[in-house]
Amino acid sequence: MSRSPAMLLDAEPHGKVRSGGIDIAYWDVGEGEPLTLLTGLTTPAAAWGPFPSIIASMGYRVIVIDNRDAGCSGRSAGDYTMTEMAGDVISVLDHLDIASTFMVGISMGGMIAQKVGIDHPERVSRMVLIGTDPGGSLRVVDEDFWLGFLTLDASDPESYIREILSRMTGPGFADRDPAMMDMAVKARSSQLADAGCLSRQLQACQSFSAVEDLPGVKIPTLVIHGDCDPMILPENGRQIAGLIPGAELVMLSGIGHLSPMEAPAEILSHIQRFLPARAKESA
Repeated sequence: MSRSPAMLLDAEPHGKVRSGGIDIAYWDVGEGEPLTLLTGLTTPAAAWGPFPSIIASMGYRVIVIDNRDAGCSGRSAGDYTMTEMAGDVISVLDHLDIASTFMVGISMGGMIAQKVGIDHPERVSRMVLIGTDPGGSLRVVDEDFWLGFLTLDASDPESYIREILSRMTGPGFADRDPAMMDMAVKARSSQLADAGCLSRQLQACQSFSAVEDLPGVKIPTLVIHGDCDPMILPENGRQIAGLIPGAELVMLSGIGHLSPMEAPAEILSHIQRFLPARAKESA
Protein backbone atom coordinates (compact mmCIF):
# COMPACT_ATOMS: atom_id res chain seq x y z
CA MET A 1 0.00 0.00 0.00
CA SER A 2 1.31 3.42 -0.95
CA ARG A 3 1.51 6.00 1.81
CA SER A 4 2.11 8.95 -0.50
CA PRO A 5 0.54 12.17 0.85
CA ALA A 6 -1.07 12.68 -2.55
CA MET A 7 -3.23 9.62 -1.88
CA LEU A 8 -4.69 10.92 1.37
CA LEU A 9 -8.49 11.12 1.46
CA ASP A 10 -8.70 11.32 -2.34
CA ALA A 11 -9.75 7.67 -2.48
CA GLU A 12 -11.19 4.95 -0.28
CA PRO A 13 -9.80 4.45 3.24
CA HIS A 14 -6.55 2.54 3.39
CA GLY A 15 -8.18 0.06 5.72
CA LYS A 16 -10.86 -0.69 8.29
CA VAL A 17 -10.52 -2.24 11.72
CA ARG A 18 -13.25 -3.99 13.69
CA SER A 19 -13.72 -2.32 17.08
CA GLY A 20 -16.64 -2.99 19.39
CA GLY A 21 -18.56 -4.53 16.53
CA ILE A 22 -18.08 -1.50 14.26
CA ASP A 23 -15.77 -1.00 11.28
CA ILE A 24 -13.44 1.96 11.90
CA ALA A 25 -11.94 3.47 8.74
CA TYR A 26 -8.45 4.93 8.65
CA TRP A 27 -5.84 6.45 6.34
CA ASP A 28 -2.10 5.85 6.84
CA VAL A 29 0.08 8.40 5.06
CA GLY A 30 3.73 9.43 5.05
CA GLU A 31 6.84 8.21 6.86
CA GLY A 32 8.37 9.13 10.20
CA GLU A 33 7.09 9.49 13.76
CA PRO A 34 3.39 8.55 13.96
CA LEU A 35 0.91 11.40 14.38
CA THR A 36 -2.80 10.63 14.77
CA LEU A 37 -5.53 13.10 13.79
CA LEU A 38 -8.95 12.91 15.46
CA THR A 39 -11.84 14.99 14.18
CA GLY A 40 -15.04 16.36 15.66
CA LEU A 41 -18.77 15.86 15.93
CA THR A 42 -20.13 13.86 12.94
CA THR A 43 -17.24 15.27 10.89
CA PRO A 44 -15.64 12.98 8.27
CA ALA A 45 -11.88 12.68 8.07
CA ALA A 46 -12.08 14.27 4.62
CA ALA A 47 -12.91 17.57 6.36
CA TRP A 48 -9.22 17.90 7.34
CA GLY A 49 -8.70 18.86 3.68
CA PRO A 50 -4.99 19.29 2.83
CA PHE A 51 -3.96 19.38 6.50
CA PRO A 52 -2.89 15.70 6.81
CA SER A 53 -0.92 15.82 3.57
CA ILE A 54 0.94 18.92 4.68
CA ILE A 55 1.83 17.32 8.03
CA ALA A 56 2.97 14.15 6.23
CA SER A 57 5.20 16.24 3.96
CA MET A 58 6.84 17.66 7.11
CA GLY A 59 8.16 14.19 7.93
CA TYR A 60 5.45 12.44 9.93
CA ARG A 61 3.48 9.24 9.45
CA VAL A 62 -0.07 10.56 9.69
CA ILE A 63 -2.93 8.32 10.80
CA VAL A 64 -6.36 9.82 10.11
CA ILE A 65 -9.39 8.11 11.65
CA ASP A 66 -13.09 8.34 10.84
CA ASN A 67 -14.92 8.14 14.16
CA ARG A 68 -17.70 5.61 14.52
CA ASP A 69 -20.96 7.08 13.15
CA ALA A 70 -19.04 9.37 10.76
CA GLY A 71 -17.49 9.32 7.30
CA CYS A 72 -16.54 5.87 6.03
CA SER A 73 -16.76 4.17 9.42
CA GLY A 74 -19.69 2.00 10.44
CA ARG A 75 -22.86 3.20 12.14
CA SER A 76 -23.72 2.18 15.67
CA ALA A 77 -26.88 0.36 16.71
CA GLY A 78 -26.96 2.12 20.08
CA ASP A 79 -25.38 4.68 22.36
CA TYR A 80 -21.71 4.55 23.36
CA THR A 81 -19.22 6.45 25.48
CA MET A 82 -16.00 8.35 24.94
CA THR A 83 -14.24 5.33 26.45
CA GLU A 84 -15.45 3.23 23.53
CA MET A 85 -14.43 5.88 21.02
CA ALA A 86 -10.97 5.95 22.59
CA GLY A 87 -10.96 2.17 22.25
CA ASP A 88 -11.56 2.58 18.51
CA VAL A 89 -8.37 4.63 18.27
CA ILE A 90 -6.43 1.98 20.18
CA SER A 91 -7.79 -0.70 17.83
CA VAL A 92 -6.44 1.20 14.82
CA LEU A 93 -3.06 1.76 16.48
CA ASP A 94 -2.84 -1.93 17.44
CA HIS A 95 -3.71 -2.97 13.90
CA LEU A 96 -0.95 -0.74 12.53
CA ASP A 97 1.50 -1.91 15.20
CA ILE A 98 1.99 1.64 16.49
CA ALA A 99 3.16 1.56 20.11
CA SER A 100 3.03 5.33 20.69
CA THR A 101 1.87 8.34 18.71
CA PHE A 102 1.62 12.10 18.78
CA MET A 103 -2.11 12.85 18.98
CA VAL A 104 -3.93 15.90 17.59
CA GLY A 105 -7.64 16.15 18.32
CA ILE A 106 -10.11 18.89 17.53
CA SER A 107 -13.45 19.44 19.29
CA MET A 108 -14.93 15.97 20.05
CA GLY A 109 -11.66 14.57 18.71
CA GLY A 110 -9.93 16.45 21.53
CA MET A 111 -12.18 14.70 24.03
CA ILE A 112 -11.28 11.35 22.49
CA ALA A 113 -7.60 12.30 22.68
CA GLN A 114 -7.95 13.19 26.36
CA LYS A 115 -9.60 9.84 27.04
CA VAL A 116 -6.86 7.94 25.17
CA GLY A 117 -4.26 9.85 27.17
CA ILE A 118 -6.02 9.06 30.45
CA ASP A 119 -6.80 5.39 29.79
CA HIS A 120 -3.74 4.51 27.68
CA PRO A 121 -1.02 7.05 28.56
CA GLU A 122 1.76 4.82 27.21
CA ARG A 123 0.23 5.13 23.72
CA VAL A 124 0.42 8.95 23.55
CA SER A 125 3.79 10.71 23.51
CA ARG A 126 2.42 14.25 23.12
CA MET A 127 -1.06 15.76 22.78
CA VAL A 128 -2.35 18.78 20.89
CA LEU A 129 -5.91 19.61 21.95
CA ILE A 130 -7.71 22.07 19.65
CA GLY A 131 -11.02 23.75 20.44
CA THR A 132 -12.15 21.17 22.98
CA ASP A 133 -13.34 20.96 26.58
CA PRO A 134 -12.78 18.88 29.74
CA GLY A 135 -16.44 17.96 30.12
CA GLY A 136 -18.16 17.47 33.43
CA SER A 137 -18.69 20.28 35.89
CA LEU A 138 -16.14 22.60 34.26
CA ARG A 139 -17.69 22.59 30.78
CA VAL A 140 -18.82 26.10 29.81
CA VAL A 141 -21.63 26.16 27.24
CA ASP A 142 -23.46 28.81 25.20
CA GLU A 143 -26.91 27.23 25.29
CA ASP A 144 -28.37 29.67 22.75
CA PHE A 145 -25.71 28.73 20.20
CA TRP A 146 -26.40 25.02 20.62
CA LEU A 147 -30.16 25.49 20.47
CA GLY A 148 -29.79 27.34 17.16
CA PHE A 149 -27.36 24.73 15.87
CA LEU A 150 -29.60 21.77 16.71
CA THR A 151 -32.76 23.31 15.23
CA LEU A 152 -31.35 24.14 11.79
CA ASP A 153 -33.20 22.76 8.77
CA ALA A 154 -31.10 19.90 7.34
CA SER A 155 -33.30 19.14 4.32
CA ASP A 156 -30.73 20.72 1.96
CA PRO A 157 -27.38 19.21 3.09
CA GLU A 158 -25.15 21.74 1.35
CA SER A 159 -27.03 24.78 2.68
CA TYR A 160 -27.22 23.17 6.11
CA ILE A 161 -23.46 22.58 6.30
CA ARG A 162 -22.66 26.05 4.96
CA GLU A 163 -24.83 27.66 7.64
CA ILE A 164 -23.25 25.55 10.38
CA LEU A 165 -19.72 26.43 9.25
CA SER A 166 -20.61 30.12 9.00
CA ARG A 167 -21.83 30.07 12.60
CA MET A 168 -18.86 28.06 13.91
CA THR A 169 -16.05 30.10 12.39
CA GLY A 170 -14.70 33.45 13.49
CA PRO A 171 -16.13 36.85 12.51
CA GLY A 172 -16.04 37.46 8.75
CA PHE A 173 -14.25 34.21 7.83
CA ALA A 174 -17.00 32.92 5.52
CA ASP A 175 -16.84 36.09 3.42
CA ARG A 176 -13.07 36.44 3.66
CA ASP A 177 -12.21 32.95 2.37
CA PRO A 178 -15.06 31.63 0.19
CA ALA A 179 -12.79 29.06 -1.51
CA MET A 180 -11.92 27.44 1.81
CA MET A 181 -15.60 27.49 2.78
CA ASP A 182 -16.56 25.80 -0.49
CA MET A 183 -13.98 23.05 0.06
CA ALA A 184 -15.15 22.49 3.64
CA VAL A 185 -18.81 22.36 2.62
CA LYS A 186 -18.07 19.83 -0.12
CA ALA A 187 -16.07 17.56 2.21
CA ARG A 188 -18.76 17.51 4.87
CA SER A 189 -21.93 17.43 2.77
CA SER A 190 -20.70 14.46 0.71
CA GLN A 191 -20.65 12.31 3.87
CA LEU A 192 -23.37 13.90 5.98
CA ALA A 193 -24.25 11.92 9.11
CA ASP A 194 -27.92 11.34 9.89
CA ALA A 195 -29.81 12.50 12.98
CA GLY A 196 -29.15 9.23 14.81
CA CYS A 197 -25.39 9.59 14.39
CA LEU A 198 -25.53 13.16 15.67
CA SER A 199 -27.62 12.14 18.66
CA ARG A 200 -25.30 9.28 19.65
CA GLN A 201 -22.13 11.35 19.33
CA LEU A 202 -23.72 14.20 21.29
CA GLN A 203 -24.63 11.75 24.04
CA ALA A 204 -21.03 10.55 24.19
CA CYS A 205 -19.84 14.15 24.47
CA GLN A 206 -22.39 15.09 27.11
CA SER A 207 -21.50 12.14 29.33
CA PHE A 208 -17.76 12.80 29.01
CA SER A 209 -15.79 14.19 31.93
CA ALA A 210 -12.01 14.30 32.32
CA VAL A 211 -12.04 16.85 35.14
CA GLU A 212 -10.89 14.47 37.87
CA ASP A 213 -8.31 12.70 35.68
CA LEU A 214 -6.52 15.54 33.89
CA PRO A 215 -4.42 16.62 36.91
CA GLY A 216 -2.78 13.19 36.77
CA VAL A 217 -1.90 13.40 33.07
CA LYS A 218 1.86 13.49 32.53
CA ILE A 219 1.77 13.71 28.72
CA PRO A 220 3.24 16.96 27.36
CA THR A 221 0.19 18.87 26.12
CA LEU A 222 -0.45 21.89 23.92
CA VAL A 223 -3.93 23.43 24.13
CA ILE A 224 -4.99 25.63 21.20
CA HIS A 225 -8.25 27.56 21.19
CA GLY A 226 -9.77 30.32 19.10
CA ASP A 227 -10.74 33.27 21.26
CA CYS A 228 -13.92 33.71 19.20
CA ASP A 229 -15.01 30.07 19.34
CA PRO A 230 -18.83 30.13 19.78
CA MET A 231 -19.28 26.34 19.83
CA ILE A 232 -16.81 25.38 22.55
CA LEU A 233 -16.17 28.59 24.44
CA PRO A 234 -12.56 29.69 25.04
CA GLU A 235 -12.89 29.24 28.81
CA ASN A 236 -12.95 25.49 28.17
CA GLY A 237 -9.46 25.59 26.70
CA ARG A 238 -8.26 27.59 29.69
CA GLN A 239 -9.79 24.99 32.01
CA ILE A 240 -7.93 22.12 30.31
CA ALA A 241 -4.63 23.98 30.33
CA GLY A 242 -5.09 24.72 34.01
CA LEU A 243 -5.83 21.09 34.86
CA ILE A 244 -2.99 19.34 33.02
CA PRO A 245 0.35 19.95 34.76
CA GLY A 246 2.72 21.92 32.55
CA ALA A 247 0.27 22.27 29.66
CA GLU A 248 0.85 25.16 27.27
CA LEU A 249 -2.08 27.33 26.19
CA VAL A 250 -2.26 29.22 22.90
CA MET A 251 -5.23 31.52 22.24
CA LEU A 252 -5.70 32.49 18.60
CA SER A 253 -7.04 36.02 18.12
CA GLY A 254 -10.16 36.39 15.99
CA ILE A 255 -10.43 32.65 15.33
CA GLY A 256 -13.55 30.53 15.82
CA HIS A 257 -14.05 26.80 16.26
CA LEU A 258 -12.35 25.51 13.12
CA SER A 259 -8.84 26.86 13.57
CA PRO A 260 -7.10 24.35 11.24
CA MET A 261 -9.30 25.75 8.46
CA GLU A 262 -9.31 29.37 9.62
CA ALA A 263 -5.62 29.68 10.56
CA PRO A 264 -3.77 26.69 9.06
CA ALA A 265 -0.34 28.32 8.98
CA GLU A 266 -0.55 29.25 12.67
CA ILE A 267 -1.76 25.81 13.69
CA LEU A 268 0.94 24.04 11.70
CA SER A 269 3.59 26.35 13.12
CA HIS A 270 2.52 25.64 16.70
CA ILE A 271 2.35 21.87 16.08
CA GLN A 272 5.79 21.84 14.47
CA ARG A 273 7.24 23.92 17.32
CA PHE A 274 5.67 21.76 20.01
CA LEU A 275 6.60 18.35 18.68
CA PRO A 276 10.16 17.05 19.17
CA ALA A 277 12.67 16.71 16.35
CA ARG A 278 11.30 14.55 13.55
CA ALA A 279 12.79 11.15 12.84
CA LYS A 280 12.61 11.85 9.13
CA GLU A 281 13.64 15.14 7.59
CA SER A 282 11.11 16.99 5.46
CA ALA A 283 11.06 16.06 1.80
